[in-house]
Amino acid sequence: YEDEEVKDNIDLMKEGEMLNIDPADEIDQTTMQIAGLGLGRTGTTSVAMALEYLGYTVIHDDEQPELTDLYGAVEEQIIDMDEFHDILGLRGYNVTFKTADYKWTAKQPKIKAILTVRDNPDKFVDSWLVAAPFMKILESPPYCWMQTVQILIPSFEVEYKEE
Repeated sequence: YEDEEVKDNIDLMKEGEMLNIDPADEIDQTTMQIAGLGLGRTGTTSVAMALEYLGYTVIHDDEQPELTDLYGAVEEQIIDMDEFHDILGLRGYNVTFKTADYKWTAKQPKIKAILTVRDNPDKFVDSWLVAAPFMKILESPPYCWMQTVQILIPSFEVEYKEE
């Protein structure tokens, strides 16, 4: 590790077993190589599947519940994003479509970025409307009981409600 502080923090995490690395898996240790920066519904699943087919180990959406300990460590600021991605590499992951953002990726000279986008904003919105029944969710408990939702529902009905 180039950053001595990152190395020290990872050493401490190893002592506390935060890394959760099975000794049998140590052969799979790697580093983060690719960061997917596209929003959901822009083709990230297709690209993630293609990368898996090519032999990469991909983090995508919420498909890896075994990483919740690391998400908690980042949220509680026990580790920073550099340490987080180093640990992901130690756990065998080398592609992420969930954990990296533009700022972090821009600071990583060795990581390649893939940006996925839709053809146009209307196709993006249409895709989300099919995938996420937005109005049905807001009209259901407990959301329908929330004051903010009650205030916004009339304008959402005009904008999103199916005829």
